[in-house]
Amino acid sequence: MRRLLLALLLLLPWAAHAQPTQFRDPQGRATGRAETRGNTTTFYDLTGRMTGRSERSGTTIRHFDAQGRATGRSEVRGGTTTSFDAQNRPTGRVELRGGDATRYDPQNRVVGRIERRGDTARYRDAQGRDEGEARGPAAMTGMR
Repeated sequence: MRRLLLALLLLLPWAAHAQPTQFRDPQGRATGRAETRGNTTTFYDLTGRMTGRSERSGTTIRHFDAQGRATGRSEVRGGTTTSFDAQNRPTGRVELRGGDATRYDPQNRVVGRIERRGDTARYRDAQGRDEGEARGPAAMTGMR
């Protein structure tokens, strides 16, 4: 689901310098970070190891693992972002309305919400339980 939400983030214009985002679990403990430079967002774990990256080109965002292997892509059309795995199978979609987003699985079932307030995004599951938050420009990526 992270790559699906990243598509929302990568459509925004960014400055050339790195813009950090911190991800936290429901208890406020750090779980990772992301840095956005231009059209590329790179994700890191707590020890600073790269875990993956995403690159935007037009309305397509391509996702890669830490070794540079393609893991999928996201296509953005209006307020809807649809993601696909490396074999081009749908993995879900996100619909953005206002500052919030609703996440769906490939069978069109709601799997969660993202509530955005300023540079902070709070992630919730389908029952509304807290799943964590992110602060920074990559907050809508859904990485937790």
